[in-house]
Amino acid sequence: TSAGAGELLLTVRAEREEELDALLSALEKFSRETADAHGLAFGIAYEDRFPETRNHPAAAEKVRRAAERAGIPVETLPERFRASEDFGHYTKRIPGAMFYIGDGDSPPLHTAGFDFPDALIPVAVRLFRQLLKE
Repeated sequence: TSAGAGELLLTVRAEREEELDALLSALEKFSRETADAHGLAFGIAYEDRFPETRNHPAAAEKVRRAAERAGIPVETLPERFRASEDFGHYTKRIPGAMFYIGDGDSPPLHTAGFDFPDALIPVAVRLFRQLLKE
């Protein structure tokens, strides 16, 4: 028995927005050509498409200074974190920096085992208060 219809759902991410655009274009072309070659109808829809989240250097430096002045250790991640965030829309309009307040060895965010450590709240408040002074 052959299926009468099917869907393929993907999460597609890239480090840079132009890379994401090129990847999506290649996926669409491949899908369209494959559907045409087999006489299949083809459609595509996007949900939750986010632009890249890229920190502005001056804003990132402001966060580093504020953390140091607040006595909060700063660690630069060895690789970019490829989160899909609304924040990318904001930094297209206004310079900004996205940062994380680490919680050590807890389970990953968005998993059943994650429980926000309330002890981070005073740390975040200290950092944001210091940012207001920068």
